[in-house]
Amino acid sequence: MPIGPSVAHDVLATLCRDLRLVWEQAGGPSVRCLAIAVGLGKSQVGAILRGRIRRPPDWQVLRAMVEAIYLHARQRGRLPCLSISSGVDEYWRPRYAMVEHAFSQPADPAPAPRHIPRQLPSAVFAFAGREGELAELDKLLETRDHQATHLRIGVVAGLSGVGKTMLALHWAHSHLSHFPDGQLYLDLHGYDAAEPMSPGDAAATLLRLIEGPDRQLPKEVGERAALYRSLVAGRRMLVVLDNVRSVEQVRPLLPGTASCLVIVTSRDSLVGLVARDGARRIDLDLLPLEDAVKLLAALIGERVNAESGAARQLAERCARLPLALRVVAEYVASRPERTLAQLLAELDGSTVLRLLAAGTGERAAVSAMLSWSYRHLPAAMGHIFRLVGVRSGPDLDTHAIAGLTDSTVEQARRHLDRRAVSRPARQIT
Repeated sequence: MPIGPSVAHDVLATLCRDLRLVWEQAGGPSVRCLAIAVGLGKSQVGAILRGRIRRPPDWQVLRAMVEAIYLHARQRGRLPCLSISSGVDEYWRPRYAMVEHAFSQPADPAPAPRHIPRQLPSAVFAFAGREGELAELDKLLETRDHQATHLRIGVVAGLSGVGKTMLALHWAHSHLSHFPDGQLYLDLHGYDAAEPMSPGDAAATLLRLIEGPDRQLPKEVGERAALYRSLVAGRRMLVVLDNVRSVEQVRPLLPGTASCLVIVTSRDSLVGLVARDGARRIDLDLLPLEDAVKLLAALIGERVNAESGAARQLAERCARLPLALRVVAEYVASRPERTLAQLLAELDGSTVLRLLAAGTGERAAVSAMLSWSYRHLPAAMGHIFRLVGVRSGPDLDTHAIAGLTDSTVEQARRHLDRRAVSRPARQIT
């Protein structure tokens, strides 16, 4: 039976991914050294390792690359780290023969080109910090597509304004090459002033993003979800589901194939996705002070280095919330004739909140986000929020919350697990 060009290229891409995997596990011998070993240019070797080739290299080239990588691993004691430890003739020659066979077959008539969605919003300017959280998301890629047995899900959970969407988009744009079949993005409006998007409407939106606006859609939510899973099955796609309210809202939107990867952002911890669907949760806290100052420096410039003490106070005044830091940085940058110390004297908590409300638009304003978060809290959690807001002093632990609410420590812990928004609110105000 003829093999289509897409199948042949998939077989070649798998071979290149295997080669890159052992290259990374061996400690990443330099592309220059590999180029010398195989007699190619560095750009050609790099293209092979990244899978950016349309035809397979000669067998002697591949053999020389594999032998150079294994030699590098042996010299550094990393042979036990290789997931493909079989010799050249035992593993790599048969795999190369599969590629040769695929490219030697007559091609089927070219099918109609499949629409590849590219829906990600642009990455945020001047991203700073979050190295640990980015590394956690990287772990979702450690299982190769053809070995994965379950859907890979990352849940980025945290307070309003803490930078969940910024983190998800920054990571996504840094890994686009892993998702050649497209990237989907959908804001589910989980904590907006209006009602959250229903699972049925969300599934319909995703279907139209994949198939175009003229797609005829089933009426039932379950049928839409099944059609969506069918359309993404086997495709190497990234799905970013932003601002999710609950597990029930997002579960019908999960692909059913291990080739896809999903990133969910939410102010809720979405425990059900972790427990039932094996999601990896990344809890996003306020920026560490040093990273908050780095973000201010990227946005404002040398004035931050010249007045490091005032810059640190400014970061603390903004509660180290990335959104607050960005809005206040614009305020500072528009007043180059003033020192940071002078501007800091003007920016008390109420002034910061007014700037946020005026400078970011209704949906993005931190004060509005806090209001929406409060509106969606259960009654008991709202009661805790009000008590915390009137108490002065450092952040409260579960024992203090239990004392304030006349409850047990376990009851207080269950309430706090719902991720109340009290801490940044108190720090700004």
